[in-house]
Amino acid sequence: MEKTNEQEILNNPTISYWLKEQIKISEKRDVLDAINDAELLLKILNERFEALANQRADVSHIANDPEANASFDLYAQQQKLPVKPKLPSWTNGLSVRVATCLVNAGFQSIKEVRDQHRKGYDFLTIPNFGRCCLPELQVWLDDIQQRGENKLKELLK
Repeated sequence: MEKTNEQEILNNPTISYWLKEQIKISEKRDVLDAINDAELLLKILNERFEALANQRADVSHIANDPEANASFDLYAQQQKLPVKPKLPSWTNGLSVRVATCLVNAGFQSIKEVRDQHRKGYDFLTIPNFGRCCLPELQVWLDDIQQRGENKLKELLK
């Protein structure tokens, strides 16, 4: 894993003032506490994003009227609501973030994700796929396996 150059980040004018301050403040904190706090903040922000994306998707699906959709698109743009991406059906049950990461990494099926997981693929190498995404992926894969086992039991009855 490539080391992040903190000084380059602090000198970069495109990086937010808030992030630069947090980097400076975190130097004085216990590293594990700072990591736990950062992961919790990331979880909260992901949940906010999910809520906004779901709000966007729910409302735009209700309106079959192209004029209403255009109006909502304008509202969403003004409110800076994220547009929920169109994701393949095999990603159902995953958060938008995890599903988008998997699709952008080139995965095309549950089987492919499951096989790579069994082979020990490092999902953390996928851009934007953080450590907080791993438990969700594991639960999703376990659920799929359980559903498959239940179907098999039904067929064998």
